[in-house]
Amino acid sequence: MPFLANTPVEKMAGPYAQRWWALLVLCLSLLITVMANTSLIVAAPDMTADLGLSSSDLQWVVDSYTVPYAALMLVLGAIGDKYSRRGALVLGLLIFAGGSVMGSMVDETSLVIVARAIMGIGAAVVMPATLSLVVATFPRSERAKAITAWAATSGVAVAVGPLVSGWL
Repeated sequence: MPFLANTPVEKMAGPYAQRWWALLVLCLSLLITVMANTSLIVAAPDMTADLGLSSSDLQWVVDSYTVPYAALMLVLGAIGDKYSRRGALVLGLLIFAGGSVMGSMVDETSLVIVARAIMGIGAAVVMPATLSLVVATFPRSERAKAITAWAATSGVAVAVGPLVSGWL
């Protein structure tokens, strides 16, 4: 029996039985990476006061996530597709989690910037891996539904990120 992770969905005897649970994991992974970007909007005033950030420092904190995220997404997505989509997702989540833990423990501006950059790199690995895993996991007949759920998750994360951040 061929190893599931290495068999294209078109060549499998039937669809992957746990594909909807896999979609949930992929959507949750996407949710946290998008929320990490949008939640900073609400946290910025408190961060500015707590860390004594100048407007330039605050701009660096915001951009240190989005610049690596946007700049590396295509390259890291292609690398993940070539070597291991699942491995890319796991590695990206570990990098993202490491940056998140670091960011929660530091109280120096430069270290917050570094932590956010690490999170952005992790997110740049996670985002394309989630979509390519959706495409690789679902047969053509269900792919549109799965991609719709994936895209809706991204939209929900944009709206929910500031709400959750404000609540916290």
